[in-house]
Order: sequence, then C-alpha cells, then structure tokens
Amino acid sequence: MDRFSRLTAGDITIRQTPTIKLTDYVALAASLPPPTQQQKENFAHFVSRAHSWYKHIPFWPPGVPFHFFIDPSAGCERRVSIFGKVKVRPRLKAGFHYSWIPTAAYRERFGYLAYSCGAGTRAFDVQFGFLVTPADDFAGVPKDGRLYGLPSEVRKAGSARLTSVIHETSAAISHWHESIPAELLTWPAESGGSETLQKIIDRNKAMLEQSFEEWQRNRTLIKDHCFVDAELFELISPERQRQQSEMIKAMQRVCDMVYN
Repeated sequence: MDRFSRLTAGDITIRQTPTIKLTDYVALAASLPPPTQQQKENFAHFVSRAHSWYKHIPFWPPGVPFHFFIDPSAGCERRVSIFGKVKVRPRLKAGFHYSWIPTAAYRERFGYLAYSCGAGTRAFDVQFGFLVTPADDFAGVPKDGRLYGLPSEVRKAGSARLTSVIHETSAAISHWHESIPAELLTWPAESGGSETLQKIIDRNKAMLEQSFEEWQRNRTLIKDHCFVDAELFELISPERQRQQSEMIKAMQRVCDMVYN
C-alpha cells in the first residue's frame, strides 16, 4: 500500500466502537479549559474551510449533521491500529492534509474544540501498520488506549445541520439548481426564504449561459486565489453566516453540558 492513500469514509471498516458514559465524558472534558468565545468563532470559520464541502455535501437544506464537542486529543495526530488501539501524540508540524495543522497552533486558535462529519473524502497517512487518521470523521474521544463514541446526549447537543454553502467556493458552482427537483427546493427564512431561493436559481441559470467575458466581469476574488461569482456569493452569504452561527450555538450547548 502506498504511504499516502486517499479513501472515503466508507472504505474504512471501523469495529463496533463502545460509547463512553456521559458521566465519564463530562469528567474527561471538564478537566480541560473551556473554549473562549473567540475560539468558538475561530473554529466555526476553520470548519467551514476544513474540506472542500462544496464537492461533498448538499447545497440545499436540510444538509448533513456535523457534531461539535470537547476532545482531549483535539489537534493531535491520531494513530489507529488494525486491532482498534489508538495512540495520540502532538502534531509538531503541518500534516498531509491542509487542515492538519500543528497542535500548538490548533490549541491556541480553537482550544479543545473538535467536530466530526461522516461525509466527504478523507486523507489517511499510512505509517508502519497504523492509519494516521483525521479526527473529524468520527464523533468520539480516546480513553485508555481505545476510541469511544460520544454519548447520545453530547451528539444531540453538539449537532448542527450544514450545507456546502459554508465553504465560500460554493459560490463558484453554477449547477446547484439541477441537483434536486425545483418543487422540493427550500431556503431558510432567516436567510431570505423563497425570494432569495428564486434569485439563486435564476443566477445559477445565468451563470451557465454567460460568456467567458461575462464571467470575468462578474467574478470576485476570495481567499487570494479563488474566483467566485460575485452575485451568487452575495446571495448565499447570509446563509453561510447563519450556519456558522449554528455551529457556535452547538459548541455552546456542549460547553453548557460540560462546564455548568
């Protein structure tokens, strides 16, 4: 097997994982410093860009569930053996995937916040019979050398449903309106409701028909390297902001459960 392998979540068979008891989880998490409000906001922005969500999760509501929680191994490198044993160690330098940042930088920006989402492609670094796995594909924490799933109460409290609009590059895609029958499309009232929905559909259709010269005139630069459609970007920005707010609320609900 190559040292670096790209796999989907479905390509990895995970043994039946026991669930940590709520009291044990709270005791484990409560021993860690709570995240600050700034760290929660930083983490919402980080998760929005942690993977190419515009490729992997739906554009339209209701989206897919993400789970936010406190993790003693947050930001660390996690190695899992074929026998289910887990080893955790600090990441001293940037890893294989762009979201695998050094542990010290992670902790400074996000504290011990973590998230999981089973959708999308994941990168796994295979080393000496261990999978160096991302922590964001499994809602769980390490304890006593094994991985444990989160209690259902924590998963529920820390859950937020998100769509691909959380990633800014989604505003470069012109065919979202073709992915689902028009009569089934919805858009949250807080982000403009049916009026904004129709504008998004109309803009998608116009983007498909525009010439290269029109695309150049209508584009805007984000993140110093990516062009998106300026009008579509403006239309979906309120929904991206709403979803980032939902992430922060989910983090806060878990913090209330752990620290209060």
